[in-house]
Amino acid sequence: MCSRLQSHFNTCATQVAAEQQQITNKIKEVDQEISSALAQLVQKQKLYTSYAETFSKVRVISQQLTRCNDILNQNIESMEYLNNLLEVEDRLEPFVWKTE
Repeated sequence: MCSRLQSHFNTCATQVAAEQQQITNKIKEVDQEISSALAQLVQKQKLYTSYAETFSKVRVISQQLTRCNDILNQNIESMEYLNNLLEVEDRLEPFVWKTE
């Protein structure tokens, strides 16, 4: 009877050990997949960070261009004002700003 019980426990232990090994292998496999996915996400994050920096630079340049345009318009107004202060025969042709 003891030997049958010992044989049964041995069979159960072998089966449990095999299942534990399968679980361990599956955990390692999932861990590798997660590591791979994380590495891909990190690469995408770096790429998107690069895009964000580029967009930030574009925004700064756009703001600078807007400021330049405002200053240019102020200068044109000042030129027109000064030109109108001159005698009619001394006046310059009206300034025409074309953007195409």
